[in-house]
Amino acid sequence: MRGRHDRATMLIETRGLTLRRGDRVLLRDFDWAVHAGERWALIGPNGVGKSTLLWALAGGSPSAAREGAVRRAPGAWVASVAQHEGDAAVPAGASLRDLAWAACAPLRELGAELERRAAALGGAPSAAELEAYGAWEALFHDRGGYDVETRLDEALHRIGLADAAYRDATAASGGERRRARLAGALVAGADVLLLDEPTNHLDLATRGWLAERLVRFEGAVVFASHDRAWIDAVATHVLQLGGGAPRRHAGGYARARRAEDERQRADAKAERLRRKRIAELEAMAAELRAQGHRRAEVRRRRATRELAGLRATPPAGRREQAPGVELAAGTEGGELARFTHLTVGEVLHEAAFSLRGGERWALVGPSGSGKTTLLRLLAGEIDSDDPRAQRWWRPGTAVWFVDQHDRGLSDETTPLDAVAAWVGATRAASLLGQVRLAREAWSRPAATLSGGERARAGLALLMAREADVLLLDEPTNDLDLPMIEALEEALRATRAAVVVATHDARLLEALGAEVVTIEDGACVRWRGGLAGWRRGARRLEPGEADLGDRPEEPEDADGVPSDGPEEETEDGDRERAFAEEVLADPLRWGERERARWRSRRRAAEEDLLAAWDRRAAPALPPYRTREAGWRVWGEPVDAGLRVWLDGDDGLGQVTVRIVATAAGRIGHVVTLRADDRSLTRSARRALLRGAARLAFYVQGVDAVQVAGEDPGGFEPLAPGWWVWRRRAFERQEGWRRPVPRRRAPGRPARRRAGR
Repeated sequence: MRGRHDRATMLIETRGLTLRRGDRVLLRDFDWAVHAGERWALIGPNGVGKSTLLWALAGGSPSAAREGAVRRAPGAWVASVAQHEGDAAVPAGASLRDLAWAACAPLRELGAELERRAAALGGAPSAAELEAYGAWEALFHDRGGYDVETRLDEALHRIGLADAAYRDATAASGGERRRARLAGALVAGADVLLLDEPTNHLDLATRGWLAERLVRFEGAVVFASHDRAWIDAVATHVLQLGGGAPRRHAGGYARARRAEDERQRADAKAERLRRKRIAELEAMAAELRAQGHRRAEVRRRRATRELAGLRATPPAGRREQAPGVELAAGTEGGELARFTHLTVGEVLHEAAFSLRGGERWALVGPSGSGKTTLLRLLAGEIDSDDPRAQRWWRPGTAVWFVDQHDRGLSDETTPLDAVAAWVGATRAASLLGQVRLAREAWSRPAATLSGGERARAGLALLMAREADVLLLDEPTNDLDLPMIEALEEALRATRAAVVVATHDARLLEALGAEVVTIEDGACVRWRGGLAGWRRGARRLEPGEADLGDRPEEPEDADGVPSDGPEEETEDGDRERAFAEEVLADPLRWGERERARWRSRRRAAEEDLLAAWDRRAAPALPPYRTREAGWRVWGEPVDAGLRVWLDGDDGLGQVTVRIVATAAGRIGHVVTLRADDRSLTRSARRALLRGAARLAFYVQGVDAVQVAGEDPGGFEPLAPGWWVWRRRAFERQEGWRRPVPRRRAPGRPARRRAGR
């Protein structure tokens, strides 16, 4: 959508909306309005109605009964992507790009209508027909119809489907089909986007791109998400569902969480005061009843009425009990594992590293980069292709791998049986209750559980196991925000070593994990956590790049590790030296590994040059002059000059184009950036005169011409045109003697004063 609404435009609203699922009321008499430029995040535990509300806003709610009204602004378009959109039916023979293109159906219909109207205009259309056609054409242009296919291909590329766009959609995964539909919704020309868990199946880089795309979107966005960092990056408002009436908050998740904590503290205080007053009134009523006289009876009745009102008031401050996740303590310190020559196809090439107790690693990178493969290698679920591979674990080390799909549960086993096998039935029931798994799901086979139910059961099993090393693959998938925060606290508290593959930025920041990526088959470490990885602060290791080695980082005066330009160049020097050391021994490495180290050496040299460029002071333009107190800068471009004023942020820029004519070389001054109104008259004159001065000195032109109002010092050439010729310029600069004025015949010379 391209600028068709201002910020005050209401695009969608609810009036008296009530949503029910079975006998349960999710929303009651809900009034709400969403305006252009607003981005609402729906948060709350699973099952409180976030997806149901999005379905209702989209025009239907197949899983719940609906009462009340959902109204849209006249002509407003709505595009929606459901959480399980990838599981929807796919037309036979459709590609992933076809699924994305289907989301643009309203825009394609508008284009077809525009073509029909163009064909109906005929040879001599009337003014009314042309005006009507122009309105349709403007609407098609505003909604991005002319470049929709280009934008669609760009969105498919940015969302990770560039190579798979024309693949059969029936053979694609549900996540790929959902991403395709999301790409289509982003370019469909809609006024309102309704997105249910849009970050599912997206890596960190793609989540960042999607956040930027939605922030630039000029319509309204309503989305449900459990990614706290992403909500903070996108949302302008938060709608919190569950725990009573919906609550609205301005800002992102962090601000909403603070406001909710303050509200719950205030409610808890009010509840304590209510209970205290009830106790006081009960004691007063008993005392007055014992007195028996009439005055006491009047006071007792008054206290009884107040007591009845307080008892009828719903209790305030009933703080929702946070889910409990507690992990068994692991082994702290010491080397737990050592691996060498880990190789899997084209994913890993002779990776080698060690793991120590209490370490936190975060495996980061795009989907398909090898994070799950590395976790399965560490867990022993797959073998290395290299027969020289060695995996050593310290005797007695307990390792627990939690896959993102099965969560440690076999399809035939029930959650209660799986957990009870480790801690007994009584303790298993307690753990399942702590993670808030519905009791009816305890005895169902894991294959019949939803994603959220299986994730909660997997957490209960994780608490039942005692492990020194936790290998977690996307542990936050299908968990709601309270459970994610409970898992985060548990992982921070455990002494076990944690290796986690996740796209949850807030979780990685809270753990303080060291970021590890898989690039060109090698494991690469990064300094400074997630922020260090984003800015490219690579940790460099010689030889086999043992991840267990931890060289001390340089610190600044405050004791904080520094990643300044000096450290960047030091890193580049070390990386290049390591590569040279490896390549100096032709017998140590195979040809594939040598090719990888040659690539690393080239990359280190390029990074080193870039770091030196960043350290160097920016080069000044080659030419400078001063005019009326302004500094005027110039640099050569093509066959002319680009000229600008110092400190005007590029508002007034001109170029002097050199044209050869019969009268000589002429410099034409042409405005580049802004019209004359962007500068004051004095600044404009300084700019034009400075441009002419540089053209005379640098380009050696014979004259400079400029259009517009009088720039001062130029001669009139034609209406609206002014010229400054070289002869006049040289006289003004003092290079030529001024021409003496001739006296009239017979007129005596004027004597100077004092003679």
